[in-house]
Amino acid sequence: MEARLQAAEMWFYRRMLKVSWVGKVSNAEVLRRAGVQQDLVLKIIHRQISFIGHVLRKGQLEEAALTGRIQGKRARGRQRGSLLGWLERATGFRPLDFIKMMRQRREEEAVTATYARVLARHTD
Repeated sequence: MEARLQAAEMWFYRRMLKVSWVGKVSNAEVLRRAGVQQDLVLKIIHRQISFIGHVLRKGQLEEAALTGRIQGKRARGRQRGSLLGWLERATGFRPLDFIKMMRQRREEEAVTATYARVLARHTD
């Protein structure tokens, strides 16, 4: 999904700059012409992290669903990915560590630290 988002972002830049799709113009050249960096995926990740923090601080039904504390039977078949599982893959933070940071009302520190980890992973 991340690769598709990056490809869509490059397509947007190429359309804005009116670069022909048959022309041999590299992505680096398109980004240089546009004077930007490729950051759509990073913006999405940052907003998702902020949303997760908001839901966890609210402490209502959404928080129970996010942390998996809903009672009942699980659905048959392969389990769907969770938002906290995605957070762990994207940032390297364990979900419990992130939840603890959010519950201690250190939202700015948690979001900043998480986003810093994401930037470090994506710039390598």
